[in-house]
Amino acid sequence: MSFLDLFKKKPTEPLNPRVLVCSVGDGFEAFASEDAAAYKRFLPQTSVLHFADAKALLHAAADHYDILHVFVEVNSDGNLAQSAHTGAELIDIATNAGTKLLWIANGNNPEGYIKNFRVKGKAINLVMTINRDGVKFSNFLHSLLGEMKYGATMPVAWNRLAPQIPGKEHSDAPATIFVCGLGQARFI
Repeated sequence: MSFLDLFKKKPTEPLNPRVLVCSVGDGFEAFASEDAAAYKRFLPQTSVLHFADAKALLHAAADHYDILHVFVEVNSDGNLAQSAHTGAELIDIATNAGTKLLWIANGNNPEGYIKNFRVKGKAINLVMTINRDGVKFSNFLHSLLGEMKYGATMPVAWNRLAPQIPGKEHSDAPATIFVCGLGQARFI
């Protein structure tokens, strides 16, 4: 290796993350199938699972998925699916397992998110859906994944689709809270 080899652009390995689209309880199967189809278009290692309770979700979250796309009811205290398990527990387990994106994909009251979905100091991107707003969610997810698959980091892709300008309305995007704890890292 010569001195000049140190400055050559190294080819990047294709990123092929493991994705889990999952739901806890009944009533989310159609949404899970719809969102899984968007992931599968860009990311072939996408699995779909349905869990009876939050404990099963937490167990699966420890299984080293790069992306967890979850449908789960969050109550006003930030507990998951009428259990004592919290959003903070899910975030801790997912972060420790190397998850890069945790997306709560069904609409929930933001009060529970604010109360018990703490991500400060965690290397994970977290999206918490307040309102899917019909087809806006599917269109936004598809566009976001497309931007990311073709080279944009998540914050850049998100900002292209829904610029983070105070007072700016995003008529084409669902109502969400996006916490960027991973920075500009590429994971798709």
